[in-house]
Amino acid sequence: MMQENFKKKYFIIGGTNKAATTSFYEYLAAHPEICSSYIKQTFFFLDKEWQIEGKLESLYDYNKGLEQFDFFYRECSSNIINRLEASPEYLYAENTPERLKEFYSEREGKIIFILRNPVTRFISLFYFGKQQGVIDEKMDFESFVNESIKYEGKENSSLQAYQTGFYSKYLKRYYDLFGESMVKTYFFEDLRKDNISFMKKVAADLNIKADFYESYDFESHNKTVEVKNKKISNLYKVIRAKVIKYLFRSKLGYKIAVFLGRKVSKVYHKLNTSEINKYDLDENVINELKMRYNSEKKNLEEILKREVPW
Repeated sequence: MMQENFKKKYFIIGGTNKAATTSFYEYLAAHPEICSSYIKQTFFFLDKEWQIEGKLESLYDYNKGLEQFDFFYRECSSNIINRLEASPEYLYAENTPERLKEFYSEREGKIIFILRNPVTRFISLFYFGKQQGVIDEKMDFESFVNESIKYEGKENSSLQAYQTGFYSKYLKRYYDLFGESMVKTYFFEDLRKDNISFMKKVAADLNIKADFYESYDFESHNKTVEVKNKKISNLYKVIRAKVIKYLFRSKLGYKIAVFLGRKVSKVYHKLNTSEINKYDLDENVINELKMRYNSEKKNLEEILKREVPW
């Protein structure tokens, strides 16, 4: 155990996807008292099975020692003690709570979740699946609901929409293991309603200066867009994954990759993406979905001991 671990604090955003997690991460990463991981989603605390099934590979290996995690912060100044990362899959992976328990047994920090009304999140994942090309572009919303209810895999995050909307059964493991002081849960709806008040509350919870957000320029990140050509999109994702895997380990490779990536990404998004097309969703199907999630609000409120904003 290294003594310096006691000086550092690790803020890990563990979920959920399509709840402004990327924006939330960027807002915290911009704070002068925080240094973020040079890769937003490290996947470090996912076991090998989850990484393989979900095609989510960590650059560094948990099984080689917890000290490996600090490699993600090699660019951090020693006078900034707060570390940040965000891997939304942590909420759902079976072994991650215990892995984080081991990690925090000798370290300080917070485990953070941001949740969203499971119905509106479900709809967002419907559009996201079409944008990513992981669900058939001709699939209607009712068919997507039926397919998602049956889906038991890990690879397709859109088809996981139904099961992963029952946050309470996953969140309970964290509150049982860590308690209320260690786990902080926030809501997408509160962020969208008043981002300044929201981030000032988060800053107070993390013991960093809240007044930073009074003049902060809030920008949305990782918006769902329409992909014009799926083949080009898939090629872009494959190349991006390989660049991260083979170049991000070295400082020079990382700098080169980031420089080129910004140029390529800008061109790609300009040429191959557009505003997403909205569909007329069947209100009866949405109402049925609401009924299925009807008990989730109560279950969450029992765990969090406060009102849920939906």
